[in-house]
Amino acid sequence: MTKELIIDAFDGKISDTQKAMSEFGIKDMTKVVDSLESEMVHTYLKRGLMFGHTDIEKIFDAIKRKEHFAVMTGIKPSGQYHIGSLITCNEVLYFQRLGGKVYFCVADMESYLHSGVPLKEAHETAIDNIADMLALGLDYKNAYIYKQSEEKEVLRLAAIFTKNVTYNTMKAIYGEQKFGAYQSALIQVGDILLPQLADFEGPCKTVTPVGLEQAPQQD
Repeated sequence: MTKELIIDAFDGKISDTQKAMSEFGIKDMTKVVDSLESEMVHTYLKRGLMFGHTDIEKIFDAIKRKEHFAVMTGIKPSGQYHIGSLITCNEVLYFQRLGGKVYFCVADMESYLHSGVPLKEAHETAIDNIADMLALGLDYKNAYIYKQSEEKEVLRLAAIFTKNVTYNTMKAIYGEQKFGAYQSALIQVGDILLPQLADFEGPCKTVTPVGLEQAPQQD
């Protein structure tokens, strides 16, 4: 009997890494690493912490050609940074140093809809989170930092995107959840699309460092 693949994008759980990579078309990073010049190889690439990708070659090609590209990331302001947060932060900083403009989303709508964190509380937590990111080396001059609740374009894009989504689609990806959780996922689609708008960087190549459990959402 084939073992069922279980992925929980909200709690960060995944039952079978190799099967998830196969099902979602995630390619091994090894060949890409072998093609890079030594100064472009981050420690995480050497150690296999950045182990999978979908079309990352396009980003490295843009870097070599000195073309502009975006780095999409975000925080769910529900607590202090931890080791898991640090790994993603270092990936974001790596791509920014290679020339990418960082889009840093404060996912206060997600923390409210999924975790019940009041927007005011999320704001205070976000200040602490962003201070950590700046201390780690984020160049704020080459970054766009915003809150989901106040970025109208993100909310507009999320609303437009919902017309193509059914309940069965959301349930198939995330399982049985409250609609607030589904809505927070759709708002994240707006986040991902934001750099593509003409008023921002778009259209442009964008890299989004995420954990493997987020693969269904980013695909």
